[in-house]
Amino acid sequence: MPKPSPKPVPILTTDEAAEDFLDQDLSALDFSQFKPMRFEPLPKSAPTPKRRSNS
Repeated sequence: MPKPSPKPVPILTTDEAAEDFLDQDLSALDFSQFKPMRFEPLPKSAPTPKRRSNS
């Protein structure tokens, strides 16, 4: 039996559509359309205050 061709990942425009999409079996999707992406955190505008212990 031939393997079914992978399905493209649809464009989802609402949170509800995304939740419904993620509730199904995603094993037949074609993930080759995705590309790796690097994220760089933005610099902090002010130092984070340190917590004081209550001891």
